[in-house]
Amino acid sequence: MPDWFFFYGTLMDRDVLARVVDREVTDDELFPAILHGVRRVAVPGFTYPRLIDAPGHLAAGLALHAPSPRDLVRLHWFEEGEYGAATARIRLLDGRNVPARYFSAFDSVLPAGSSDWCPLAWRREHKASCLAQCPEWMTGCPEPDSADPFVRQVLADHPALAA
Repeated sequence: MPDWFFFYGTLMDRDVLARVVDREVTDDELFPAILHGVRRVAVPGFTYPRLIDAPGHLAAGLALHAPSPRDLVRLHWFEEGEYGAATARIRLLDGRNVPARYFSAFDSVLPAGSSDWCPLAWRREHKASCLAQCPEWMTGCPEPDSADPFVRQVLADHPALAA
């Protein structure tokens, strides 16, 4: 199972990521990365993006190295219902190609728009609202040592952490 989690949307923002995982993520945990063969597009009616298959294109983002079980549970909680975890190879800035998990949108919930999604425009127009809503979105998130079925499913998808 990959030791990396790739972010291409709102989770690239350090403040949002810190609210979601409930800790400061250090510089030595995050690495610039690229996912080839996809395009990051806006989702009509939403302020966050999704990826679509697009040969010859790429999505730049950040890769979190070695997320903890608690990080994984909180990340999945944040994306629950709209995205599911998928695996792909990403290219890190240092040239390494590594397998990584990322969140892939459910087509039935988040249909792709035709325009590109811009992180800078999102930051300017929607970041404050996102940060204000994060506590509500994260309410009820179980701890990784609980017997909650959600936790069991998340950790089962990451076998190295399920023990």
